Amino acid sequence: MATYEQTQTLTVLDMESGTAAESSCTLSALRDGKPLVLDLWHTKCVRCPEALTKLDAIAGSGKHPGVVFAACALSLCDKPDPPKSEEAGREAVIELVDDMWDNLKHCYMTADEKVNPHPALSPRHACLGSPDPRPTACM
Repeated sequence: MATYEQTQTLTVLDMESGTAAESSCTLSALRDGKPLVLDLWHTKCVRCPEALTKLDAIAGSGKHPGVVFAACALSLCDKPDPPKSEEAGREAVIELVDDMWDNLKHCYMTADEKVNPHPALSPRHACLGSPDPRPTACM
């Protein structure tokens, strides 16, 4: 039976390409066998940019070379105030992350990808990987 990590998909933004190219991948593929620190954030959150800046500094410090650091925007289809379209939400995320937080992998969840979120991904941060492969909060 496939695990949540093997089935939950995210849309990854390749900000280095200059075009914000997208690709869909699973949590398992995103972490590529390494521990994953995943910051779940919202484009309307006033404290999220500060948290992402701190996470980016940790990721860029070189002290954790075997860890994948990523930031996942969860705001593309939120109610009661969703963007006018998923494309508008995607553009808002790209505008916010462009030239910022270069040490993080950036991704978002589409409306379809957000249908069955894992309860462990509800906290602000989730750590996936060793020693326990189950998602756990690491605030």
